[in-house]
Amino acid sequence: MTMNFHAFVARICADGMTAARRDYKAPKDALKLKGALDGFERCLKANNPDDLGKLLDAATYQTHEARKSRDGNYWALRCAELEIEWVANVVSAALLNQGIAPIRSHLPTARAMEKAAEILGIKGSPVHG
Repeated sequence: MTMNFHAFVARICADGMTAARRDYKAPKDALKLKGALDGFERCLKANNPDDLGKLLDAATYQTHEARKSRDGNYWALRCAELEIEWVANVVSAALLNQGIAPIRSHLPTARAMEKAAEILGIKGSPVHG
């Protein structure tokens, strides 16, 4: 199955938002949920893998600055960064499958390869048998 960049990212984000709402439903996790959803929303605005890399760079910087300054919004920023990295990770799996360099040299992870295969319906992957 082929899928364009925007549809692929939209599916990663939709699945991720569902998981975030499930995982961060306790009142004490409100900042984490806010950040996770914000991270996915930012990814939906990306037009290409380079945009995701820039989003990840910006989110990493914001998280670093929040940690240094002990910003009360740290967990929202950190969760946004983690979800942007997840989207970049899964997109990197699809890129690597096409012989294209991943967004970051440490990507993709095995879990991201499985998620990309699931979304793309690649047969013979661990999730499709």
